[in-house]
Amino acid sequence: MHAPRSRSPALITRPWLRPLAWLLLQILLLGLGLMSLTWNAVAWLLLPLLSLDRGRRLGRAAIARGYRGFWHASRFSGLLQMDASAIAVLANEPGLIIVANHPSMLDAVMLVSELPRCACVMKASLARNPFLGAGASLARYIRNDSSLGLVRLAVDDLKAGGQLLLFPEGTRTTRWPVNPFHSAVGVIAKRAKAPVQAVFIDTDSPYLGKGWPLWRLPPLPIVFSVRLGQRFSVGDDPRRFQAELEAYFAAGVTGPQQPMPMSVASATHLVLIPSYDTGERVYRTVAEARAQWNPVWVVVDGSTDGTAEGLRRLADQDSGLQVFVLAHNQGKGAAVLHGLDHAQAGGFSPCADDGLRRPAPGRR
Repeated sequence: MHAPRSRSPALITRPWLRPLAWLLLQILLLGLGLMSLTWNAVAWLLLPLLSLDRGRRLGRAAIARGYRGFWHASRFSGLLQMDASAIAVLANEPGLIIVANHPSMLDAVMLVSELPRCACVMKASLARNPFLGAGASLARYIRNDSSLGLVRLAVDDLKAGGQLLLFPEGTRTTRWPVNPFHSAVGVIAKRAKAPVQAVFIDTDSPYLGKGWPLWRLPPLPIVFSVRLGQRFSVGDDPRRFQAELEAYFAAGVTGPQQPMPMSVASATHLVLIPSYDTGERVYRTVAEARAQWNPVWVVVDGSTDGTAEGLRRLADQDSGLQVFVLAHNQGKGAAVLHGLDHAQAGGFSPCADDGLRRPAPGRR
């Protein structure tokens, strides 16, 4: 759900004032940069004076407060609107991993503003930058120069009561609905015995997405909103969990490029997908099918790759998805017939797909 739009100021509604809107937007970004530089200068002075624990708490709280100030100014301008109130309930929960999709350069600024005990993963080059690294060092943000080091530091921080913010796509989204996940979130969660909270960032604006130049004025106002998703417990297989997490985000992300999963169910037709040991491909196929049709049925034909459990978890969150699991592999024809029998009993006329290719848009 997108944040509600407030009454548009004259800067937005009057074309002849758009140059002034562009200037104000650049001033907001410049203010954010200057605030960051100022805090880094202060953090450089505090680093040798504070203990690790006190520095971490002060550093993270100060960054969160600064980001909140940026968003207050942005909302006052009328150009940038952000509603991240949904995650305020997470602010004081220790040992929690928060994962989110990544449509914009402002995503971390938005989430951290509501999560004052949260650590972020930073590029090692930025952490070593003398103008930007002091604040990250004081807050004990985690550098990504070593995968093993990243996992070790993240686990230690979570066990000490911190929180961890991760964007499993690794970079801003370039392929709808999400980029392939390459994060170590499953490994970190398993070793720290930490729950994983999914958070969706919704926006109808391309502003500061991958490839969007800072100087370009987007359609106004720019609206971001945040909603809570499912909370996961990681099992024994981090790779399988990552595939399930990617499928969950692929099915749940909304934005200007793609409609939400179809909510109005057809009473006459369904999409039937037989699946046998297809691995993570089946999650993306199901997400793409759900974006085009409701209902979607999957017949898992005795798969041994763990996708039956993952699909059942997705179905628990999506009334438009139904999963049938055969105890033993019986072949594609038998799986399709199994689905057809249930479809005929329910009054449906199914159209089958093999679960390995992108489903074509359905028509009523």
